[in-house]
Amino acid sequence: AVRRLEVERMTAVLRTEAEQRARAVQAENHQRTQELFVDMICHEIRNPLNGILNNAELLLTSLQSRECVGDDQKARLIEDREAIDAIEVCARHQLAITNDVPEISKLDSGRVPFNLTR
Repeated sequence: AVRRLEVERMTAVLRTEAEQRARAVQAENHQRTQELFVDMICHEIRNPLNGILNNAELLLTSLQSRECVGDDQKARLIEDREAIDAIEVCARHQLAITNDVPEISKLDSGRVPFNLTR
């Protein structure tokens, strides 16, 4: 009877350890899937933001080449330049946030040490 109880206890311990290993593997797979998803989403956000920034830069270059116009058109050019500057500032801000998301995700999972000197 003692031998049978010991075998049952050992079987239960082995089963519990196997279940814990399976849960750990499942959690790692979930974490990897989540990181891939975050990376993919950030990539999909970065592409249009880079397009916005590149086009804003092209418009700004075009405006700079036309700054030698009469006074009546200078006010309009100034407004256009301010609008382009606003687009650029907003897109750069959004890009910075997007670039931080994967780092925050890794930090949240404990995979990246926290560094205050950045």
